[in-house]
Order: sequence, then C-alpha cells, then structure tokens
Amino acid sequence: MIDSQVDIKTRDGEITTFITHPERGGPFPVIIFYMDAPAIREELRDMARRLGTSGYYVMLPNLYYRAGVMELGPINLDPESPERKRMVALMNAINIPLVMEDTEALLGYAEGDTAANTRIVGTVGYCMSGRYAINAATHFADRVRAAASIYGTQLATAQAVRRDRHLRAAADHREGARSHQENRQRSRDLSRHPPRLCLPQAPGLRPRCRGAALGAAARALPAQPLVTLA
Repeated sequence: MIDSQVDIKTRDGEITTFITHPERGGPFPVIIFYMDAPAIREELRDMARRLGTSGYYVMLPNLYYRAGVMELGPINLDPESPERKRMVALMNAINIPLVMEDTEALLGYAEGDTAANTRIVGTVGYCMSGRYAINAATHFADRVRAAASIYGTQLATAQAVRRDRHLRAAADHREGARSHQENRQRSRDLSRHPPRLCLPQAPGLRPRCRGAALGAAARALPAQPLVTLA
C-alpha cells in the first residue's frame, strides 16, 4: 500500500487529505471517506487502508480545515465537557454546500493522479458525514456509482420534511386535477359511445346485443358464445 498526506487547494484554503491505494494494478476507483465528528485519527486512517486493500484509491479529507483543526484527541462523553462542546461547534460549522465544494476539489486533485480512476467514485460517510456521502451521489451523479451512510445523522431535517410535505401536497393537488379531467373525459366518451352488452346465445348463433344499435364491428363477431363490453 502507498500512503500519503497532501494539502489540496479549495476555495477556502487547503484541505489536508490522507490518501491510500495499492502499489500496483491501477488506476483504482476512488472512494471519498468522510470523517465522523471526532475528527481525523489513526483509527480512520486504518479504516481507509482496509478499503484501499480491496483495490481502491481512498481519500480521507480533514473537514475541519477551515477552523485550523486536524485532530481533537480523546473526546469526553459528557455533553457539558469542553472537549465535547468544541467537537459539536466544529461539526455545526460545516454543511452540505461547503463539503460539496471540498468534494469537487478532491475529485479535481484525483483527476490529476494516474493512480486514480475518477470515472468510478464511491462515497462513505460516518455519523455526521452520512449526509455528505449521500449528497455527493446527487451532486456528482455522473461519477458517484455508490454511496454508503453508516449510522448517518440529519439525513432528514425538519426543514426538509416540511418541504417534502409541501411538494407532496402540490403533487396530490395536480394528480387530483388530472383525475378530475380524465373522469370528465370518460363521461363525455360514454355519452357519445354508450357501452353495448352482448349476451351469449346458443352455439352457432351470434351474440344478442343491447344498448346502442349493432354496428358493423358487432356483426362481425365470431359465431360462438361471447360476453363483451364494446
């Protein structure tokens, strides 16, 4: 395996990124591995290496680069602890538009590396980054072939739910209007061409029809028992 750490230029600075991939056999499909809230640490680098050993070019970017933070160290689980509050503040300082800008820069860098095949991209996001992995699949749909959210958070926000309800209500209204128009058209069609009920007769006799006058099509029916609506 080949491991490296590079600083990739973005609109807001340089995003430090750990990259790992096999030594031979490339170019390799790209996997962007978005970190979870506790930031970059050796545990995540090891996970990136495990993905890479399966034949991938794995990029693990430091999403907290805008705050000048690389590693946070051990995190106290107490919600009121300073370490925990700092982590939450960093997590809330990034969002989907910012991370999608970073993703574009990451893919741009990978395009210039002969070890990477950017025509086939996968995204993986843990916890806070699950939504980033999923959104990358929509923002870069021509390249991202698979996305995985591992116990992702904020996949559906209150704002998104309200927007979804509004869109569904509008769609239901359009569907109702369309159904009303279709029903009116059926009523007009039935008034112009009322249905004919054709009752079966004894074998060898043509069906006897009630309703509208028997037309040429009905007279051409086969001489066998038949029930049909024309």
